[in-house]
Amino acid sequence: MHAVLFALMTILTVLWVAIRRLFRGPLHPGWSYRYEAIAEILRKANERGLELPVATMRRSMLDARIHPRVSRSLLHERTTFAGLPAETFTVTGWTEADPTILYFHGGGYVVCSPATHRDLVSRIALASGARAIAVDYRKAPEFPFPAPVDDAETAYRALLDAGTPPERIVVGGDSAGGGLALALLQRIKGSELPMPRAGILLSPWVDLECGGDSIAKNARYDYLPVRGLSWGAEQYLQGEDRRHPHASAVHADLAGLPPLLIQTGSAELFLSENERLAERAKEAGVDVTHEIDEGMIHVYQAFASFVPEVDRAIQRIGAFVQKHAARTVPESLAPESEENAPTHDAATSPA
Repeated sequence: MHAVLFALMTILTVLWVAIRRLFRGPLHPGWSYRYEAIAEILRKANERGLELPVATMRRSMLDARIHPRVSRSLLHERTTFAGLPAETFTVTGWTEADPTILYFHGGGYVVCSPATHRDLVSRIALASGARAIAVDYRKAPEFPFPAPVDDAETAYRALLDAGTPPERIVVGGDSAGGGLALALLQRIKGSELPMPRAGILLSPWVDLECGGDSIAKNARYDYLPVRGLSWGAEQYLQGEDRRHPHASAVHADLAGLPPLLIQTGSAELFLSENERLAERAKEAGVDVTHEIDEGMIHVYQAFASFVPEVDRAIQRIGAFVQKHAARTVPESLAPESEENAPTHDAATSPA
């Protein structure tokens, strides 16, 4: 039933976007019709979702389909890892000497799962020549902060206990999952565990006070409902300090973290806090690269099956993982040409 309603809403939204563009032009300069339609579809779905009970909201989430071109090149398995439901995506020919990505999906710490992120994670695994393990950490409000952080640490320890070399591990995530990856890195530093080789953060949610200027500036473009940010923070923290460094990494001591790749859209709500995170990481001496893609919205990498141009960002993720965690860097992953570079690249590696 949910699928039927979603399909009907999609058809109506696509028609509405076509009419709006006919009279007003694109909502954002440079947006294709397809990209604008996807943004509008997601905006309508998220606004409707906020009116639902959490259990219904979760049931309404659709599992992602791995693109056939990608599925032919990797093994996808539903499994259990570290006592948690998980899905693994292992590129053909992968060995234990190749990179392993421990990935945390977004969803405001309340919704989504590895299943909703299959297409994205599978593409990252393929571009990276990696095995990606996406764990289904516990969610709020039933399991508030710091339960997801505990699960992330448990998963990382399980990787190490299984003999995975830390220099072959990359931790990553999108949105809330990006915030969770940063919380894990802080836990690792505090526990004196060996650090993973690198981190990849896609539109990470790193300021649960929700005070960035871009929230108001980009509200008309992004599909995340502004009122949903405070709602999600309340569900997750349930009275805990919104400035806690494991919840809002913009307030964390970032010194000692491994190289980080942050990717952000210039038209998304989290632009300001991601810029602040990158600057604070740079000040702490972290090797950080912040790529800002012009006109892109929240976790735009997830749209690769519908908007092929965003695949370039995924290829840059793959090159980053290969550079830092592969046994040898293939010649094909030499620095990219200007044609494939982000429209606005704010690289902030320390001098």
